[in-house]
Amino acid sequence: MIIKYINRRICELLLVLLSCYFVFSKDMNSCYDKAIMAEGHGYYAYLLSSYIYHDPTFEFFNSLYDKYYCHSFDPPTRNFINAFEGIRVNKYYPGVSLLWLPFFLLAHVIALIAGLPADGYSDVYQYAIGFAAIVYTYFGLRYTKKLLTSFSVAYEIQTIVLISLLFGTNLLIYSGAWSAQTHAYSFFLIAGFLYHIRRAYFESENKPVFHLSAALVFYIAAITVRPQSVCVSLLLPFFGFRWRNTIQWIKSGWRSKYFISALVIVVLMIVRVMYYWHLQTGFWLLNPYHGERYDLLNPHL
Repeated sequence: MIIKYINRRICELLLVLLSCYFVFSKDMNSCYDKAIMAEGHGYYAYLLSSYIYHDPTFEFFNSLYDKYYCHSFDPPTRNFINAFEGIRVNKYYPGVSLLWLPFFLLAHVIALIAGLPADGYSDVYQYAIGFAAIVYTYFGLRYTKKLLTSFSVAYEIQTIVLISLLFGTNLLIYSGAWSAQTHAYSFFLIAGFLYHIRRAYFESENKPVFHLSAALVFYIAAITVRPQSVCVSLLLPFFGFRWRNTIQWIKSGWRSKYFISALVIVVLMIVRVMYYWHLQTGFWLLNPYHGERYDLLNPHL
């Protein structure tokens, strides 16, 4: 009974522990220990550009950086701007900024009402992004727990797996310290994608189109966060994916409200990425990582 109760509440228990870790380990007064750090500046800059400074060149970042951070790049926009062939573009994809939007807007409203610095980098914004990583990690753990349950994994093993995921991998750092990195959000989106794929093919004879539609939204959202997430499709055979069933469901349900809604959301997410590229460069399609690539033949161990 105790094991079942702990398993039933394990995600909430991990949420509390993760929140405590963030609150008691984070020193927002340190220029080295903000929630918004490193490449997180590039992801976060989309929100500031759109809702505070209205500057698609991101030049506002150069005047803000020295106020809150220890100097490392000159100019500071080198944190995330890639320049090539006369083009200057934020090389990081804007998908995670969409997940941050409600937390950012809440922080901005609080800053304005409370008379706090409403510049996007004061403590209220830092804590908002830190809290966002915790929330999405929690929902990622919930989806993972549902996945384990769908595979009839024993309660004890579920609990061990979830604890190990949070405290035995880098997920703890990415969700409780480096909150502006994409890893916690990719974890949430990929877990949601795999859960809905599993439900569509094994547990949901009555709603396969709904779960396929939800899986499509999670999948595209994960790609707009980090394009490397396209590789998660390689896992589909392990979760029951079958082309014949998929084609049959699409033929019978392509007019359903679920499928149409998913297509609209997917198109909007893709157009949002292209819009930011066009706003910065005049091009709708480009490779923002131009000149940068993985060199897998020369590893540095």
